[in-house]
Amino acid sequence: MSRIDVLRVDARTIRVGDVVPVGGRRRAVVDMAARTRGKLLTLEDGRTFLLAEGRFLKARRTAP
Repeated sequence: MSRIDVLRVDARTIRVGDVVPVGGRRRAVVDMAARTRGKLLTLEDGRTFLLAEGRFLKARRTAP
């Protein structure tokens, strides 16, 4: 059985599979690419979101 943790993440600590609030909805991160000033996240619905350095989000992460 796994548990769900709520964490404060930034461009350095976010992981594929984390669920983040973007545009008023929670969306899972399916891919990431490093950018000069953060990470470009690809979300489960195909949208992209730039998580800039110094910006934090509350993410849900499933832990084994």
